[in-house]
Amino acid sequence: YNLTGGFVQLNAATDQILRGTRAYRDLIFSTNGSKTLSSPPSAITGTIFVEDAAILDVESNTMGGNNTFLTMTGTSAYITAGVGVKPDAQEAYDLGIGTKISFTNSNATLQSIRLFRDYYNIDVVGSNVGTSSATLPVELKSGGTFTVKPTGTFKFINTAGFSGSIDTSIDATNSPNIVLEPGSTVEYAGDSQILTEFSPNYSNVTISGTGTKEMGPSQTGIVVGESLNITSSEVFIDNDKFVQVEDDLTVDGTIVVSTSGAFVQVNDLGVINGSVLTDRTKSVVEKETSPLDNIYEYTYWSSPVVNEEIGNGLEESAGNRRYKYSGQLYKDSEIEVNNNNATDAGQDDIDDDGNDWTPVTLANEIMEPGRG
Repeated sequence: YNLTGGFVQLNAATDQILRGTRAYRDLIFSTNGSKTLSSPPSAITGTIFVEDAAILDVESNTMGGNNTFLTMTGTSAYITAGVGVKPDAQEAYDLGIGTKISFTNSNATLQSIRLFRDYYNIDVVGSNVGTSSATLPVELKSGGTFTVKPTGTFKFINTAGFSGSIDTSIDATNSPNIVLEPGSTVEYAGDSQILTEFSPNYSNVTISGTGTKEMGPSQTGIVVGESLNITSSEVFIDNDKFVQVEDDLTVDGTIVVSTSGAFVQVNDLGVINGSVLTDRTKSVVEKETSPLDNIYEYTYWSSPVVNEEIGNGLEESAGNRRYKYSGQLYKDSEIEVNNNNATDAGQDDIDDDGNDWTPVTLANEIMEPGRG
């Protein structure tokens, strides 16, 4: 082909295939049906127009590059499955109301959404789709929607978190709709990120990357409607913050809960997986007692998990200051009146036999979960 002007248009009301390995100028895909490629065009100079209800599915092919613009109108759709930054067109985009770009890559290499463009609708369909900037967001027009489908995983490294501000992975400027369908996954894949709240809840959340993931000052907690998978890095739940998971928890990284923080697993049938099952340092609960006014005061301790040994759960306490209380041995039917060991019938809130508190001498004795 020797195209010096004009345009090539595929406008049949059915599926069509554009011949590849040609250098094109302006291309128009219109009417309806799926428009695909036999192979990648060698070059596209000018604009790719996707109009009406046409679907341009470029699959994993390269479609344009430098000197390529993209314009979409009607309810047209653009589907790309390639890796690297997509779409390939590197010039200005004009994406009308009702248009949609779908990212479907599930290969091992990330498919990165091209930034500095105003999208209308985005669907994340593939399991390895995301962005590659710690500070720049995906931008959507007013009324637009960002959807993660059941097969989709959206990965991002934005320090500010997933959504809610101009620096999060999804720019909040135009108040876009964000839909996380059942089965979808959002992955915090960066270094030391803020865990941002999402309403009504995330579906699945994966924590990867490095550093610490935690709620920021304005965040209270996150709700995960399905499962939480911590593959690496640390999830830190600070005082007065929470993480609530409906179903399963997998921990190969680390989860740390502060004194008045909370981790809640709702479903009694939910399971815990990962290296946390063999390495207790993967899950840490930090607890501090209130200040003691005198040496006679004490604190009841319980374990949040089953089969915790006292020597491990209370390893920071002095071994000779660990006691257990046996209520069945408590007897208070006599009262000492003059501090002379003589007693009368009555109660003084002191065990008559002095055997209701006994020292814990075995470090491997099992703590009762949920009971002090």
